[in-house]
Amino acid sequence: MRVICSTMDGVELEGEVIGGEDFDEAAGTVDLDARFTIRVDDGTCFTVNGWLVDVTVVQARKELVM
Repeated sequence: MRVICSTMDGVELEGEVIGGEDFDEAAGTVDLDARFTIRVDDGTCFTVNGWLVDVTVVQARKELVM
């Protein structure tokens, strides 16, 4: 899942969620109100407290189940 995290001081991080508490394991979603990790495009990883930032989902992971 790709997200944009906006802090109170105006900093924005955009990247792929690579760790955190599963919200729905089958759908691959993470609890964005908890602590999670995102990897930005240059490979740098940041741990984010979801309750301290505004989180916008840019792209959700979709999987086809057959």
